[in-house]
Amino acid sequence: MFTELLGRKITHIRTTVGKLTEAAISHGYPRGLAATLCNFDENIANGSEEALVGKSTTITGKHELKDFLEENKSLWIV
Repeated sequence: MFTELLGRKITHIRTTVGKLTEAAISHGYPRGLAATLCNFDENIANGSEEALVGKSTTITGKHELKDFLEENKSLWIV
């Protein structure tokens, strides 16, 4: 969707929590904070939020990602 919206090739790359943590540290985050935030991401990816609230539509309603991206296109243009 990003490729189509922005008119240039966008590739998603999977990474590990360790690499994400190191990237955050390289951008100035303190090690402990970087590790905590990245562990939150991992837990969310593994379903921790769904265990608490059910599907995201329970809170937010149904929204299409493509519509959100189009409405916020200016945020993604670099």
